[in-house]
Amino acid sequence: FSGGGDIEKAVGHLVSLRVLGAYSFARGLNSKLNRGYAGHGVSPANEGKNGYYGNPFASSKLGGESYYDAQTGVSKAVAYNYASKMMDISTQVVFHVGNINYYKEQNKWDLYLGVGPGVMAYQTLVDAKQRVGNDYKLYDFEGAVKGVTPTDGTYFDDLRYDREVRKALQNLLSSDNDDQKNGYNYESDVESDAPIRLEGKKKHIVNVRPMANASLGLRYKVSRRIEVGLEQRMIYAATDLFDGVRWQEKQGNPRGVLSRNNDVWGNTVVNIGLRLGKNSTDALWWVNPINKQAQATADNTKLLKGIADDTDGDGVADLFDKSPDTPNNVTVDGSGKVLDTDMDGVADALDEQPFTAKGCPVDAKGVAKDSDGDGVPDCRDKESGTKAGALVDANGRAIVMPEMPAIPTFDCSKCVPVVKDDKTGTQVVQTTIRECNLPSAHFDNGSSVIKQEFYPDLFYVAKYMLDHGDVSVNVIGQDDKSDAVARKRAESAINFIVGNFGIDRGRFTISTNGGIKVGPGGNMSNKNPKVGPLDYLNRRVDFECK
Repeated sequence: FSGGGDIEKAVGHLVSLRVLGAYSFARGLNSKLNRGYAGHGVSPANEGKNGYYGNPFASSKLGGESYYDAQTGVSKAVAYNYASKMMDISTQVVFHVGNINYYKEQNKWDLYLGVGPGVMAYQTLVDAKQRVGNDYKLYDFEGAVKGVTPTDGTYFDDLRYDREVRKALQNLLSSDNDDQKNGYNYESDVESDAPIRLEGKKKHIVNVRPMANASLGLRYKVSRRIEVGLEQRMIYAATDLFDGVRWQEKQGNPRGVLSRNNDVWGNTVVNIGLRLGKNSTDALWWVNPINKQAQATADNTKLLKGIADDTDGDGVADLFDKSPDTPNNVTVDGSGKVLDTDMDGVADALDEQPFTAKGCPVDAKGVAKDSDGDGVPDCRDKESGTKAGALVDANGRAIVMPEMPAIPTFDCSKCVPVVKDDKTGTQVVQTTIRECNLPSAHFDNGSSVIKQEFYPDLFYVAKYMLDHGDVSVNVIGQDDKSDAVARKRAESAINFIVGNFGIDRGRFTISTNGGIKVGPGGNMSNKNPKVGPLDYLNRRVDFECK
């Protein structure tokens, strides 16, 4: 039996120091009788004192008994037995080899070896004598096993008799009730070769010796604070008297021969370790000393795998892919995210309207929702519920055409010039209408958009052309800065008349007066009362019959 405790402190990943103490108890009985003790008695003057040195089985104070058989002259056979108590304290340098691992960051098993010096105190007693009154005599070991052991006194090597011999000896040793303990008496000190001998309880010798100890153990990490393990501990103190026997077991040798082997005290123990302190990290013997290298290797492996792998096959390596589960055949950007130009939540590859205005609700195909079907998405439609087919502006508001005023009757007979024939001298009426009194339309600065207030004027032009199917009209675009703007204004007016009144586009021609300013005293023949400042006249279109 053994019990004890230790305190261990790591000084590195591979080495720790510990101080340990233990109490042990051992007991043994040799069932093989022997006579190797003969000739090693002790003087009666020294018996029972600290200087005691001798074999208790060879004691001379046995009521006149001799340890030699009177008839044969052979020493009597005895059964060696012992009961030892030991207390020790020692230090160890512990070497750990279980935490070095090139394949794992941390191992849960720790294989360790500890060695170091210490000091021990032990007491060994034997049950050698039977008390009779106030005197002692040697047990009759041979008589106890008579009929069991061979009568010739030789060693008994057949294992089938061993149990019977041990039983007979145990009955003998437990028959003495004086100072009985656990069925045995253990009344006699054994020989001692300790450098320090103290007197203990009942004046029995306590031997104190320096010693060396070694431990080999394997422990398992249950948690950061708890570990369990199995350890074999061995103690060597350069003595052969832990069990009280140091003489070879030879028959009939009057002096005996010392054994060549010293005793080794061993304990096999189960360890339960509890980690103390507030430190939140593991004890160093659980930390892999090559953890940084192992972590770097793992990181590099992961990095290489991330560069080489493209799980979703979008052309962007997993290491850089911020959307690693992109569907097939979808265009992605450099980070692997699905390309969605208008950010409406529908990938460009599936978006039928890839440039939807920001914030507009869209359907599954990415088309902006238009509840009233007026061509203006709901997000910009300021007039929901427009009737089907209604003309609306850019904000979804219905365009209401103003009521057309009565169209005056145009009498162009007065504007048809009469010219004189150069050959005959007679006056001839010009058959082609050269000029009609048609209204003009004006524009905002730089714009070619027809203003609503000029819709009636353009209606007049269209009405005149509808009434006079043989008349063609030249549309003259005006702008004081740009000829291109002047042309756009003319085209805008033609598109309006053709689109709204179905007049053949071939009846129109275009000319421009870009860059020509018209002001007071200019060549403008049509003075429109709607016009404000005179420079407004420069932004217009005129209609000329031909």
